[in-house]
Amino acid sequence: MKALRILFLLVLLVIAAVYGWWVQTAPGIPVSRTITNTEGQSLEVVVVGRVGQTLHFDRLSDGTRYELPFGKLSWKDRIFAERLPEQAPPAVVKEEPVDPYIANRQKAISELQRKQREFIAEIESGSLTNILARKRREDLESTEKEILELQGEINAYLARTGNQ
Repeated sequence: MKALRILFLLVLLVIAAVYGWWVQTAPGIPVSRTITNTEGQSLEVVVVGRVGQTLHFDRLSDGTRYELPFGKLSWKDRIFAERLPEQAPPAVVKEEPVDPYIANRQKAISELQRKQREFIAEIESGSLTNILARKRREDLESTEKEILELQGEINAYLARTGNQ
C-alpha cells in the first residue's frame, strides 16, 4: 500500500513537471516559423495571431496576411498552434510609397525640429551666459527659417508634380 502511494506521488510529480515545462516553453506571438499544411506544402511565415482554431500569419516572401484553420495544418503545426496564446492579429497597415525628394526634406525637418527643442531647453534652463543665450536664440531663428524653407520646397514640389 505504501509503495502504491509513493508511485502515485511520483506520477503526480511527473505530470506537474511536464505541465510546467509545457507552459514555460509555450511560444509567443509574433513568431517566425515554417508551417506545413496537410498536403505537405511548406511556407515561411511570421505568425501574428491566433483566434480560436484559426492561425493568422504573414507570408515572409511578400508580407501578405493569411488565415488558416488548424484542421488544414500538419499535426506538428497543430500542436504548435494550440500552444500559442489567444491573440488577435494586428491590423494590416498599407503604406503609401513616399517620394524620395519629400522623404529627404521631411527627414531634414525632423532633425531641425530636434535641434529646435534642444535650443529651447538650453535657453529655458537659464544656465547659459548672456552671449551664449543670444547665440542660441539666433540659432533658433535660423532653424525656424530653414524649416519654413524646406516646407516651402515640399509645397512647391507638390504643386509642380500635381501630387497634392
